[in-house]
Amino acid sequence: MKTQKEIRARFDEHRGSYDDMFGFKQEALFEALEFASVADIVQEGVTADGWHEVDVEKTAREYLKFAVGKVADHRGISASRSVEKFTEWLWVLDDADLSRRFEEAEYSPYGAPKLAVLAEAWGIRTSEMDSEAWSRMSKGMNCTDDCREGCWS
Repeated sequence: MKTQKEIRARFDEHRGSYDDMFGFKQEALFEALEFASVADIVQEGVTADGWHEVDVEKTAREYLKFAVGKVADHRGISASRSVEKFTEWLWVLDDADLSRRFEEAEYSPYGAPKLAVLAEAWGIRTSEMDSEAWSRMSKGMNCTDDCREGCWS
């Protein structure tokens, strides 16, 4: 796992950068930081006592279930957000093999092939994954041959 110093440096690199216009990458990195690493930038009154638990893998695994639902529902911005957050979490976890497989997977449609890599690696199944639509999307295909929700391949 990356050190707090490395995570904070990457967080700072993303501040105001074009590649993180909506702050999704920073959001993921912020969740991986301990209070001592961000005490200089948190709102006044926030203390270490009220700080979140830092367990990046647990956070990512829980978020995967949410992300699969967004992808299955053809939620483009949510899907994009998920992929950006997972990219950062995988970097934090320092799992080169899983990061490589995630990066090499196609994005279209809606990041489903990328999320399928994580679901397989982490042994996660959701009810959406039991559908024919998810099976197709996870392989880079439209959810149906005549999708009118925005799938493209």
